[in-house]
Amino acid sequence: MQVPGSLYSNLFLTRPSSDEIRVESLIWNRIIEHVPDHYVIPDLQVVAPFVDTNSLITRT
Repeated sequence: MQVPGSLYSNLFLTRPSSDEIRVESLIWNRIIEHVPDHYVIPDLQVVAPFVDTNSLITRT
């Protein structure tokens, strides 16, 4: 079933560029089940050398 992508925005360092993005809930629910609790896309270890990661964290 397609749902608004914003339902999964907590997985990303930045907000979606459009509220009209739709994603497959079955796929994204499986992804959420298998990643660590504080995981974000892109991974902070990958981004860290390029940006101030403290300013990017949006998860609570």
